[in-house]
Order: sequence, then structure tokens, then C-alpha cells
Amino acid sequence: YNHQAPEEYVPSVLPLLKDTDDGVRAMAVQFISNHRRYIKELIPLCKDESGAVRAVAVRAINWACAGEFAGEALRCLDDPVAGVRSEAVQALHQLHEIKHADKIVEHLKDEDPKTRINVAAMVIGLKITKHMDLAAKLLEDPEAQVRERVAHLLGSFSNAKYAPEVEKLLKDKNVEVRRTAVSALSRMKAKEALPSVLSVLQDEDAFVRLEAIRFIGEYGSKDSAPAVLKLLKDETSMVRQTAVSALLKMKAKEALPSVLSVLHDEDGRVCLEALCFIEEFGSKDDVPAVSKLLNDGDLKIREKAAAVV
Repeated sequence: YNHQAPEEYVPSVLPLLKDTDDGVRAMAVQFISNHRRYIKELIPLCKDESGAVRAVAVRAINWACAGEFAGEALRCLDDPVAGVRSEAVQALHQLHEIKHADKIVEHLKDEDPKTRINVAAMVIGLKITKHMDLAAKLLEDPEAQVRERVAHLLGSFSNAKYAPEVEKLLKDKNVEVRRTAVSALSRMKAKEALPSVLSVLQDEDAFVRLEAIRFIGEYGSKDSAPAVLKLLKDETSMVRQTAVSALLKMKAKEALPSVLSVLHDEDGRVCLEALCFIEEFGSKDDVPAVSKLLNDGDLKIREKAAAVV
């Protein structure tokens, strides 16, 4: 099986669609699905006895954007195998089968998490307004992966209407959900969520803290600076660097003494960010501290220090 094999080999592979081995049939389907004019040969396998084969056959409809077989993908929504239903939803999404949305959204309650996610992706991605509220309801799904994906999708398409629901996920027990919630709120430009985001600056996960600082740097004000200042002593260097960057964006001049304290941070990136801050808000009084970096082992730091001086 070579994903990029020339079409001239397809006739030799076609007989393998009737092979007695499930794996061989599935591999043959994947091979042939790269060549659209043979897609019709794969449709009978959407009813194959093997769920794995049925799944790759439906996926072929998706890959080939074979709208003429949308009906077959629609039929597969009722397949007993979760993987087939999931592939069917993806195919219908790819084909923009909005006219069948009423039937497809029934699977927002599918027992399979991936199928629920794929239905939500279709509703949100194609902006099917009629069913958007149902898709957003999955922010309360019992499965963390579903909550995380739906928050990501709503953020990616800037559905700010659902920012209050996403905001609730900042207290989710799952760290991936919390990370995505902060990121989604940022993409939604949900400035009103600032108080809640400030509360997660002390989250146990460094990436949650990182996303929170970025949000505050973008939508916070000088009033938010004291909370960010505490992160200059964070154990994670990327958090410290981002904290300095956020203070710069917020034009928090009063943070200068604290920023000077990280000028000799063990991580060069923090030092460079601090130098940018000092360049913007420092004075001649800060030259002695900056001058010490003129002999730093990092060329970028020496160059930046010289520019600041």
C-alpha cells in the first residue's frame, strides 16, 4: 500500500475489495479512495460485514467529496459501529449536507463521544444557526474530550454568544478543558470574562496560567497588573516571559521595579522581554542594571542591551 501510488495500479487492487480478509479489503479501499473515478466501486463496501471496512468506505466518500453518494453516508448514520457513524458525519460535513441537518443533529446525543464532536463540528463549522444551541449544550457533556473540542470549535469560529458557557469551563476539573476555555475566550474577544480569567492565574497547570496571562495582556488594563506581577516569580520560564510581555502590552509602567528584578533571569527569553519593557518605560537610572548584560554570553541579549542603553 502506497498512498501516492499511480492510478495504473488500481485495476490490480480492485479484486482485493472481495478478499476474505477484513484488513486486506480495508487497505484496498484506502488505496482506491485516492482515485475519485473509482469511488463508485467502493460504495458497496459501506455495507460490508466488517465495521472497519464500512468505516473506511464511508471515509472515501469524504475524501473524494463524492456528493452523489451523500445518501449512502446518511444511511450509515444508523450503523451499529461508532466508527462508521463518526465517519458518516464527517462525510456529510465535507459535503455540506445542511438539508439533512435535522437528522444529523440527532447524533448530538450519540453514545460515541467522537460522533458527538463531529456533529458539533458540522453545526458550528457550517454555522447552522437553527441547531447551534444544541451543539453548544455539549459544553456540559460528561466526557472531557467533548467539552474541550466544543469549546475549541466555538472559539475558532468566534461564537461570542456562548462565551458565558465557555467561561464556566475555567473551573472544569480537566486541565485540557481549562486550557482550551481560556484560549477560546480570547478568540471570542470576551473582555467581560476578565475577572474569571484573573482567577485562574494561580491554576496548577502552567499552560492554563500561560493562556490566562495572554488573555489579560490582550484585554486587561493597568488594574490587572498586580495579579500578573506575581507570575514574574513563576516556576515556569515561559510563564515569566509572557507575564513581562503582558505588562508591556498593558503599559503598566509601575511594574518597572519588578521587571528589573527578572533582568538576569536564567532564561534568556525572559531577559529579552524584560529589556523590551525597560526600553519602553525605563530611564537613565536603569542604565547600570542594563549595562551588566553587555557582557552576557547570549549575542541577542548583548545586542538588545546595547540598543536599550
